[in-house]
Amino acid sequence: MVEDSPMDSPEALSFSKESLRPIPSSDSPMLALPAEIVSEVFLNFLPPYPDFPDHTGLLSPILLCQICSFWRQIALSTPALWRAVGIDLRINEDPTTLIQKLDVLQTWLSRSGACPLSIRLRYDRNMQVGDSPPSLPQFMDALLPYRLQWEHLDLIMPHELLHRIKGEMPLLKSLTFGPSEFPEDDVLSDCFAQAPNLTTAVLGEYFLPSVMRLPWTQLTSLEGACLYEHECVQIVALTPALIHFKAKVVADTSETHHVDPCVCPALRTMILTVGAEAEIANVLNMLTLPALRVLEVPEPFVSTGNSIPVLKELMKRSRCAGLEELRIQWAVISEDEYREAFPEVQSLIVWGRDRRAT
Repeated sequence: MVEDSPMDSPEALSFSKESLRPIPSSDSPMLALPAEIVSEVFLNFLPPYPDFPDHTGLLSPILLCQICSFWRQIALSTPALWRAVGIDLRINEDPTTLIQKLDVLQTWLSRSGACPLSIRLRYDRNMQVGDSPPSLPQFMDALLPYRLQWEHLDLIMPHELLHRIKGEMPLLKSLTFGPSEFPEDDVLSDCFAQAPNLTTAVLGEYFLPSVMRLPWTQLTSLEGACLYEHECVQIVALTPALIHFKAKVVADTSETHHVDPCVCPALRTMILTVGAEAEIANVLNMLTLPALRVLEVPEPFVSTGNSIPVLKELMKRSRCAGLEELRIQWAVISEDEYREAFPEVQSLIVWGRDRRAT
């Protein structure tokens, strides 16, 4: 039951009720305030939504429940205090800890009323599916009934559990999503087909566009934690409304992929970093970006030995005369050479392997 939550116990805090000296109500301005004002004070006590408060301690709404009965009553009748909750499931956690975390999730959600919700539920990627605790599906069982209230969702779970997500999600605006390990099957997941307000997405490290679908055409901001070169081009082609794109690009040395060139008419900001053996030129050479305003890419370009011709060709092909900022990571070519090549760029930031951008 919510009222008997172990997270409500004094032991969950760094101090107990007994360590708090009672203050007469006549000497406590807070106790003289109307409940509505106290509730507003409580909301400003927590991290700003959609950030997550701590489960226990000085930045937890649980603390507000343990000061006095008056504060507890107000805290429990203020759903917005409980509208953000983050749960991280880690490797080798004992069953008692998992039960406590499940109770936290259930307690927060049950107290959130009809508020839009910000939720993080992540399963440690180092835990193999075969080692999953029996309680793992229960976390999904606790989460799924509240999908109509999801506004910000960060969900990294085993692939076989992600298939359970379906139905309308009318409030969902931002999503971090993916399996906690590479999927073992090729079943396409179309979990968020009924999320009309979803415009921001972060693709987890093991997200495979060939296996999992998102409502690509409505996305305006997209980040990929780990994407193959050809996946970057394919995703940009799928997202015509995309304005901001950030990705870590890695090479797929196992096979050759054919991709068609594409135009992304709305893209204004693109930030690319690289993993081992990736070639950014393989991405840039396939893109036309007429609205580009900010570009950040790493150097060197392995295939050309010089990034300047590739960048000049991108700008010529895109006719993006309005490029406002160009950032070059790990530069070998001097800043002066870049300034000579791109005199029209308003802001040029070049940093090498041994110094940071200023």
